[in-house]
Amino acid sequence: MEESKISKADLQDMKAFVLYTHSRPVKKVKFNRDGDMFFTCSDDKTICAWSSEIKMVGAYQGPGAIKSLAVSYNTEYIVGAFTTEGFGIFDAPTGEMIQKFDLPGERVMNLDLNLGDTELVIVSLATGKSFVRTFDFKRLLKGEFEHKEELVFRGETVSQATYGDLNEHLFITAHDAQRKGHLYKYKALETGKYELEDSATSLHGDEIFSFSFSKDYSLLATCAKDGTAKVVNPYTLEVLQTLKKGSPVRTAFFSPLMHVEGVEKFHLIIGGGQDAKDVTTTAAKKGSFESRLFNLITGQELGQVKGHFGPVHSIEFSPDGRTMVSTSEDGTVRVQRFCLEYFESERFA
Repeated sequence: MEESKISKADLQDMKAFVLYTHSRPVKKVKFNRDGDMFFTCSDDKTICAWSSEIKMVGAYQGPGAIKSLAVSYNTEYIVGAFTTEGFGIFDAPTGEMIQKFDLPGERVMNLDLNLGDTELVIVSLATGKSFVRTFDFKRLLKGEFEHKEELVFRGETVSQATYGDLNEHLFITAHDAQRKGHLYKYKALETGKYELEDSATSLHGDEIFSFSFSKDYSLLATCAKDGTAKVVNPYTLEVLQTLKKGSPVRTAFFSPLMHVEGVEKFHLIIGGGQDAKDVTTTAAKKGSFESRLFNLITGQELGQVKGHFGPVHSIEFSPDGRTMVSTSEDGTVRVQRFCLEYFESERFA
């Protein structure tokens, strides 16, 4: 193994936990702000709540496969996207679904809360078009279902919509019939509406699965079917770094330790892999289901974390940067505690 890679001995010192609670593919993991809990959602219609001690402390039952989730700032509410059954809001402490909203003929695939929990954005798909709608979250809590803004993308499939720094922009990724990945940047207006400010067309040569921001919103990482993750300046949409995996990249997450004095980890971890249907049992290694850690400045691969037997759909660092959680098509959740070597060795600077 190359000198820059994590050795087998290092991997043995890393504590790994595998959670088998879900019975179907696990689509998303999300830590709360304090980092003392994380949540996972699955096609088995459940959201599971876990403590930082890796104990299951709650479960939320939805009416359909749950593709995405959002956690409010103080972990008061959990919002789930129920695919063909609309979306709903759960009271986090009790597990009760307090509001549910239907979108007939549409599939809700992604959602996000803005900073301060004043607005919720949802992405839904219908035949030949996609919708991005924003809602006043406080009104949703009262059962008032009326969107503030509706953006319609005809001939494009939207994969994600997420708020940027201080809620001043809404970033949206989509791909068209030519399988080109686009990144759109919409500016928030005082009226509650959004207008297109900038775009990076054909950012990727294929579908963009997801994107994520660094903790301070100074960087954005896009993940695509073309086998690359791109680090983008969200202010100019300039590509700063291209990281190659060689198989579809479905998820990425920046280390929250990037700007912590004395620790600085300019790292990005990416995961993904081939669709399960494209990988035979005799060629499992070709699925490329491992997660890979990169140095953002040099573009050098620092190490790999293996264990999943299906595509990795979502990955996150804990807010303290010491734990990584990944979810997969194989129905498992893997929790990885980084070894002391990762924090002390110059190899991982």
